[in-house]
Amino acid sequence: MASNVEEAFKNVGVITKPPTVDETPNRLYRLILRKGKEGIVWSELVIKSGIGDSNELRRHLQTLLDADRIVAFRKITGKRGRPPIIIYAKECLTDEELEELERRPDLEPVYVL
Repeated sequence: MASNVEEAFKNVGVITKPPTVDETPNRLYRLILRKGKEGIVWSELVIKSGIGDSNELRRHLQTLLDADRIVAFRKITGKRGRPPIIIYAKECLTDEELEELERRPDLEPVYVL
């Protein structure tokens, strides 16, 4: 008879492994953090992150957005084509700077990437 749960799993052939954490959101956050108050444009983040799949990049950035670690704005240019998205690490901005970004007429907040 097994004396504990781990031994019971071994007896039935189940191998337990410690849980793993995907470090990609943290790595992306560090890239964004390095840009400071300037923020980073989506296209630059694609290149620097090395993540070729835009859906995967969106998923990781959405995790950071949902965790309230980043903010994102779409730059209204009036030009044809997709407007650039600028991403900021919230810890780089004061409350006043964030409010100023939110008031700018050329920026539109992005809540879903």
